[in-house]
Amino acid sequence: MKNETIILIPARLESSRFPGKALAPVKGIPMIIRCAQNAKRTNIETVVCTDSELIKDVCSKYKIKTII
Repeated sequence: MKNETIILIPARLESSRFPGKALAPVKGIPMIIRCAQNAKRTNIETVVCTDSELIKDVCSKYKIKTII
């Protein structure tokens, strides 16, 4: 059996300390997108795990895999 590594990035829209943090712009790009793009540079499959359809929609615009 082959071991497979996957990067899973958790992203909650309504966090208690900074609601909406995942979508906060960092140099014009949502933070979660910037994080996922950096992770994808490793050539390891990267998936954003979220509880939000809004985050899922933003990720899909940037062709980032997501699961709810």
